[in-house]
Amino acid sequence: MRTKTQRAYKRLLHEYSLGFGLRTPYQILVDAEFCKEAAKQKLDINVEFEKTFQDQTRHFITECSVQELRRHNQGSFEAQQIAKQFERRRCPHTHAPIASTDCVAQVVGPTNEYNYIIASQDEALREKLRAIPGIPMVYVKAHMVVMEHMSIATKRLLEEKEAEKKGLSTREKNQVSKMLHSGEELPKKKKVKGPNPLSVKKKK
Repeated sequence: MRTKTQRAYKRLLHEYSLGFGLRTPYQILVDAEFCKEAAKQKLDINVEFEKTFQDQTRHFITECSVQELRRHNQGSFEAQQIAKQFERRRCPHTHAPIASTDCVAQVVGPTNEYNYIIASQDEALREKLRAIPGIPMVYVKAHMVVMEHMSIATKRLLEEKEAEKKGLSTREKNQVSKMLHSGEELPKKKKVKGPNPLSVKKKK
């Protein structure tokens, strides 16, 4: 992985940290398809996670994902070995497992309360989770673990938070949003100046 790419990932994670409280060790929730693709491309997944996140991480997989790899030979032996490296994340489907992607979506929930980073090859799952602000997502591509750009929902919420900090009006918020999308520099707020001390008459 190129140094330039690693720097971009570091900046991206910093934005998630400031905007959504993402903290180390990063909690990565992995699905069955990710394990299968990592095995197919013969990745040392711990090494690749270290390259991508450049910090401490914890790796989780749900029982549903493990069962999916075991069931009907859907997962290769190598994929199951990768899954064994991860901590089990408790899910409510222990006695009646559901599809790995559905399980991951339910564990994340509507707000990603536990600040998971999602590792998935399933485009439908990633598309669904892009609607929830503040979820970093990664997938395997070209023998690397690649991080997605911020979703539109995530960018929009960060813009709103930035506008609230500045105490802007609705019209000004819209202007800030347009500037952020166009890459223009935000105007600096003018400070209210007091009277010139030289022009103030001294009391006798």
